[in-house]
Amino acid sequence: QCVACVLPVIATFPLIVLIDQFEEIYSLCDVSQESAHEERDQFVATLLNAAKDRSQYVSVIITFRSDFLGETHQHPVLNRLFSKQGFLVPTMDEASLEEAIAQPAKAVGYPLDSATINLLIQQTLGREGA
Repeated sequence: QCVACVLPVIATFPLIVLIDQFEEIYSLCDVSQESAHEERDQFVATLLNAAKDRSQYVSVIITFRSDFLGETHQHPVLNRLFSKQGFLVPTMDEASLEEAIAQPAKAVGYPLDSATINLLIQQTLGREGA
């Protein structure tokens, strides 16, 4: 069944499904338990169903770490979607990290001092998932 069909106000209020840290379905799901494996597969199938909704009222956005790309081979349709529609964000360099750390605080009127910014950069630079 199409997702848009079950939401009566979808034409007025489009649905955006945003899933951050999607890699956790692979890193935290104990697939040694059959029920967990089935639950994960059902979750992915539901997302794929929502993503194929052609009404243009439903958008599915998934973020996850690139070191988990290989895990998507467990779900071939998902893997093909990532291959065709995915966007790979490059690793942040020092300048990018500084901007990502400093700008949000500055934007809300609480700028961070340079010592704090430098400490956070040193703690995150080059770390996966940081």
